[in-house]
Amino acid sequence: MALNTPIFPGAMRTNLFLSPLEIEDVFLVKNTPRLIAVRLLSVLALLFVAGAFSAPAANAALGIAPSPRIIGGQQNNNPWVIQLGNITERTATGVRLSLCTGEALNDHWVLTAKHCVAAVGGGTAAAADLFSVRVNGVATNSTADRQNSRNWVYADRVQTWADGDLALIHFAASTGLANYPTIAAAYDPTENDAGVVQGYGLRSECNQTQADWLYRANISVLGVSADAEGADAVHVQGVNGIANHGDSGGPLTLGNNNQIVGVASTIDGVNCPSNIHGGANYTNVTLAAPSAWIANTIRG
Repeated sequence: MALNTPIFPGAMRTNLFLSPLEIEDVFLVKNTPRLIAVRLLSVLALLFVAGAFSAPAANAALGIAPSPRIIGGQQNNNPWVIQLGNITERTATGVRLSLCTGEALNDHWVLTAKHCVAAVGGGTAAAADLFSVRVNGVATNSTADRQNSRNWVYADRVQTWADGDLALIHFAASTGLANYPTIAAAYDPTENDAGVVQGYGLRSECNQTQADWLYRANISVLGVSADAEGADAVHVQGVNGIANHGDSGGPLTLGNNNQIVGVASTIDGVNCPSNIHGGANYTNVTLAAPSAWIANTIRG
């Protein structure tokens, strides 16, 4: 099946600028000729940047839904699907965040997309600018918890795969989960195979509708495609939902939902209006080169 041209490598990453000085703020979608306004309470942003906003206060004061989620699908609880943030800019008035999804492979390593750890201007972000979201040390599926910077647990190392859109982020503080997913055995994408995608990506690209939780959606495999950097990927089409901005780095699983086949890289184009049957491309992590890189990195 012919593959539509994927949009820019950061296609499924959500960018958010928090400013304590403005009531109106914007979600910035790179290479998109529009800025979609969303409403922020200035006091929320101020205390958020200062790290002094408690989770209960955040829930009470939020004037918007927190960011983000899969288009369609349904709410899901999964402790190993991780909320990730990348502080791409720090100013006197706030921070600019790039928001993604990842999956904890063990107590310390989280797998995600390489473009989720990109620094502004090129290269890889400093580990100190990368964080996961945890409440009292435990990963959370509620995006409201991301509004409190006290819940940000910072990384101490980051590694990227040279040949495709993959990255591994290391956290000194243990995730402490009872169970973790594994990388599936070698998978040759086969049309009509059924699978599941998960992430914290946008509900609607048209109006930048944000989410309150982790979401999952059923998909059907279309065949082989390429990720943002040209590596082999699994091309999927939504059945009851599909990935979008903010889902980058999230998992594709087939059959056994604890065996990862792919990592979200790009979508097939601007999905507006929100089409639950849209397409997306997941870097195939089951192939020899990426699976060996993952195994060797997390052993190191």
